Amino acid sequence: QKQFSPFVTYLAQISGQKVSQQFFDDHSDVLNALLNDEVDMAFLGPLPYLTLSKKDPSFVPIGQFLNSHGEFTYTCALVTYDCMTGDSDSQIPQKIALTQPYSTCGYLMTESLLTSLGLSLTTTPYEYIGPHDECALRVIRKEVDLAGMKTSIAKKYSSLGLQVLAESSPIPSFLLVANSRTVSAEMIHDIQKKLLALDPLHNVNDFEITKNWSELIRYGAVELHRDSFHEVEQVLSVISIPEVGR
Repeated sequence: QKQFSPFVTYLAQISGQKVSQQFFDDHSDVLNALLNDEVDMAFLGPLPYLTLSKKDPSFVPIGQFLNSHGEFTYTCALVTYDCMTGDSDSQIPQKIALTQPYSTCGYLMTESLLTSLGLSLTTTPYEYIGPHDECALRVIRKEVDLAGMKTSIAKKYSSLGLQVLAESSPIPSFLLVANSRTVSAEMIHDIQKKLLALDPLHNVNDFEITKNWSELIRYGAVELHRDSFHEVEQVLSVISIPEVGR
């Protein structure tokens, strides 16, 4: 809440409307709230956005957020505490920690990375943990053998022994999405124009505006790069995410 409050204040200023935060524990809850017109804008990862746009293409992507290097992509990682080497049966994972079903680095990209190693979630027990950081800690505490998460988060725990076993190709960054049924086209255009005009990586004044925003959104944003979703769409074409509870 502390990290996103300054951004919410900025949205209120540029829109001239009162803006409040609403938090959800699960990506599916966010999607349902959007589809039910219960929220006007949402911060979504690539898989939730693709899922939403397939169900209802009327939602408008305002922009993709950049990272500290000015890139609109990130990667997912399969992590372990000790690298799996050799042919011993002890190297076969007994349990895997995942974030959430609709997290891009959850079942989807973890299964893709496991497949490249000759493994699969279809034959290995797994558990949805939630936060990426908690997945990392589960591996470090040796409560699970492997976990899937954002590479940037995995690297934060490298000093504690967390190691990246495999890394995905670049996938598109998180987006700000607007509900065209509850937000006017004029307001969406105005918010997009002002948000994309910010250049905190090169403009000191813009940096002052965004410096207290969450690290996920403080480096500026660009228009949606549709081609950047090719990797995720390709993986989705061959991997199906099981319904929770199965």
